Amino acid sequence: MNEFQIALLIGAVAASLLSMQLPRAQLWVLTMTAAFVFPTIWQRADLPFHPAFTLGCDAGVCLAIYFFGREKWEVGLYRIFQASVLTSLLFLAGPIEVFGTVFLMGNYVYVAMLEFWNWLALLVIGGVGLSEILKGRVHENSSGHWWGADLLGSVSAWRTSRQAQPFHKMSK
Repeated sequence: MNEFQIALLIGAVAASLLSMQLPRAQLWVLTMTAAFVFPTIWQRADLPFHPAFTLGCDAGVCLAIYFFGREKWEVGLYRIFQASVLTSLLFLAGPIEVFGTVFLMGNYVYVAMLEFWNWLALLVIGGVGLSEILKGRVHENSSGHWWGADLLGSVSAWRTSRQAQPFHKMSK
């Protein structure tokens, strides 16, 4: 493991610890970890079409979140993984690879973009978990108005049920 992978592992553990009270968050952290580890093993084994395998793993996470996600924050994760899938598609189609070649960065642009999406997903999970922790503390100390209560109220909106369930009927 390199230092970036170790940092991502530490970030996954931190997001998982922050969201201990959200069992669904634990599921998504595990799913994301698998979607990161398997393509890494694939690449290290020097198997062909690494970006396509990464795309497949991220698409699997995307579909799992789409079908099993219940809250708005999970829809946010779904959007992040859509962006990750799009990143792999653009790499396979050529624009990201051409950009990296022109600026002498090789595949670093592609890898950096995937890292960005992974960190953003971990921040969403950790942020929702942290807001739940802080919200519990605000209710314990409800003697006065806390300046962050309004912010927590807006973050708590992410904990509400998502509006459109998978394959919802279109209204006419």
